[in-house]
Amino acid sequence: MVEEVIRYLTSNCSEDYWYNEGIFICDEIIEQMSETDWDMLRKSLLMMDVQSKVRLAECLADVSSTDSTEILIRLCSIDERNLFVACIDSLRDKELKKINDDDKSMILKRIDDKLMNCTKIEKRIYDDFLLKHT
Repeated sequence: MVEEVIRYLTSNCSEDYWYNEGIFICDEIIEQMSETDWDMLRKSLLMMDVQSKVRLAECLADVSSTDSTEILIRLCSIDERNLFVACIDSLRDKELKKINDDDKSMILKRIDDKLMNCTKIEKRIYDDFLLKHT
């Protein structure tokens, strides 16, 4: 199952296809993943390029599991602007009361660092996250 998700995430499809179909197909597959699949997905993160990681972050926005939240937090630690924005966008509607203090501090510090040089859209995403989670 996870192989199919990775195939979609890493495919060279157009943005139109990704946002019209690919993301929804991945969402359906991810919702059915087993714990073993989640473990395989975690291990495959290192091999993914930035675009694939951004796609994964976008897919995980509506997945209500601790596995999805954990992966998004892990992706937040990568120093890549578009990936960080996608992760924060996906995390802002999730329940984060159970994340550890170190992870929460890391995310808040990274948002604080980014607020000085961000676009209006990014600022809106960061502000909404801070409003909900601080």
